[in-house]
Amino acid sequence: MKIGKAGSIMLLAFLILFLFIPLPDPLFDVPYATTLKSDDGTLLSAAIADDQQWRFPVSDSIPAKLESALLLFEDEYFYYHPGVNPVSLFRAARQNFNAGKTVSGGSTLTMQTVRMALGNQPRTYTQKLLEMAIALKMELFHKKSSILKQYVDHAPYGGNIVGVSAASYRFFGRPPDQLSWAEAATLAILPNNPASIFPGKNQAAFLKKRDHLLDKIHNRGLIDKDELFLAKQEPLPQNIKPIPNKAYHLLYRAMGEGLKGKDIKSTLDARLQMAADKLVNEHSKSLSFNQIHNAAAIVLDIRSGNTLAYVGNSNASGTHGQHVDIITSRRSPGSLLKPFLYAAALDENLIAPRELLPDVPVFYKGFAPKNFDKEYRGAVPADDALI
Repeated sequence: MKIGKAGSIMLLAFLILFLFIPLPDPLFDVPYATTLKSDDGTLLSAAIADDQQWRFPVSDSIPAKLESALLLFEDEYFYYHPGVNPVSLFRAARQNFNAGKTVSGGSTLTMQTVRMALGNQPRTYTQKLLEMAIALKMELFHKKSSILKQYVDHAPYGGNIVGVSAASYRFFGRPPDQLSWAEAATLAILPNNPASIFPGKNQAAFLKKRDHLLDKIHNRGLIDKDELFLAKQEPLPQNIKPIPNKAYHLLYRAMGEGLKGKDIKSTLDARLQMAADKLVNEHSKSLSFNQIHNAAAIVLDIRSGNTLAYVGNSNASGTHGQHVDIITSRRSPGSLLKPFLYAAALDENLIAPRELLPDVPVFYKGFAPKNFDKEYRGAVPADDALI
């Protein structure tokens, strides 16, 4: 009788939660990193989110390998249950009872998504009921694919790495759609316990979990015996890879123009960008001996007007304002016009390259132009005057 009464109370509490607890809107109210990509989708640079998490903007889709690996590891019946899987809950309860402690939660991917959205609150029976109620409600208003995408975009991967896109670049240096089966399996198991299993930490347990998942992938017919063997030979990631840092001046310019927290798809050509970056830095290094420490370059397609390469400044060492985007910096129009004036004068045969020109004080209706050093040199060759 007491059990029946307790069960009725729990059922009533669950129904109240289901009816009156609203769904979080938005589901994840968190800041995102800003990413800059080339015209072919190559990641050029990224700026960390305001909360210092590498959480890339939400993705458009989930690669097939990653989805298969994730569902086989976390929630094989994801597309069949309504947000809560009674079989999994019963199995988890039995395992916990036999172990005398909590060893399994029985949560579906929908429930795990809700748990993350609610800020990973302490695990209690009341919290579990709340997560179940919101999970059931979420399944009524959101597609399965949308829920799964929310999970992979916000799953924890250890440290300050959040979401599969950031994890893929940090662990493998590639986007998720270019991962192998072994790499997809690695990313599928990491969110389960990122504090204990992490690249370079607990490698034996890490490898055992990955290979067990690869066996399941093989048993489901997704890879053959040879592919399974080769996948198991792939090493686990041992360290964190750096995020690319190309065209970062354009990245911060875009952020200042309202694209902070977005996935910015530019017209930059990845190969040309890297070539221009290398040339500018090599040239800047040679100029540094003459105390010239800044250089920039922008390459445009004159037919389309698209920007193909954008190097806002060199990466010279020292404190020479390398963070300043010279391309957009204001400067004297006179200095910019000199080369064009010099070229036009040559083209019109008004001067010769070494013709002597007067460098003396002049006055134009109250305006007295001066050299930057406030001195005059008398007669100066035209090419020296340009310099």
